[in-house]
Amino acid sequence: MTIRTKLAHFYRFIGYRPCFYGGVGIAVGFVLFAFDLALATMLQRFFMSTGLVTLGKTMPLGVALQSPMVEASVLIAISILRAITIWANGYVGGLCQVSVEVEKRNALSQWAVSHGGQEIGKIMSYFNDIILGAAAAIGAIFYVLARFIILGGLILMMLNYSAQMTLFVMALIFVIAPLQMIIDKVISRNAKNIQASLANSVSLLARAIKNNLFLSLHNLTNHEVLHIQTAVNEYGKTSIHYYSLSSMRSVPFAVWVGMVIVSLPNFYL
Repeated sequence: MTIRTKLAHFYRFIGYRPCFYGGVGIAVGFVLFAFDLALATMLQRFFMSTGLVTLGKTMPLGVALQSPMVEASVLIAISILRAITIWANGYVGGLCQVSVEVEKRNALSQWAVSHGGQEIGKIMSYFNDIILGAAAAIGAIFYVLARFIILGGLILMMLNYSAQMTLFVMALIFVIAPLQMIIDKVISRNAKNIQASLANSVSLLARAIKNNLFLSLHNLTNHEVLHIQTAVNEYGKTSIHYYSLSSMRSVPFAVWVGMVIVSLPNFYL
């Protein structure tokens, strides 16, 4: 299957609106990156105008330095525009995710009603957690795509300033990547167990509510409640394990390895 075919399948799966909002989000991401660079440049110019930073041989932006009031006004204006862009970026990302949720929940509702006999636990799990997770993942795809293109530009800039340090950082990333992939696989496997246990809990609860009169007549209410609580406790244990693993994603392994490698020569001096 070619990349073009995969992209066509992806487009048909998520629909026109999410793709449109995702594309707008990518464009807004570029604008936000430009404002970040402009903010850093104008902050430098403002410090130069106040004398806090020594003037260099070349002036940022190639424009003559103005008075502190003018530089501060431009800095504040760019800060306001950057804040608006950050809001727009989050808003468009939310539109992308919500549009996926609405379309897929409508499709799931039509399928569930048209094809009877489906387990209520699975339907509720799909309607809530699965679709929500899928929508968040699709929104993250567009977010990562925008950041990936920006990252390419940053890498080119870093290579221009220091090729050796850039290659060293990239080598660290490739060293840490396999460990991160292993953690992600374990997390994904654990997430499936969470969804299965949650669907089982919902099914047991729905069955108990439906058969409430029968359970009361045969004095089985406490037994059924214990059965449901066992399933819920299993869901809790699985979720705790999931969060213990997912929290490892934020651990800066690459930073640790880099600090160790940089520090090692000092022990032999």
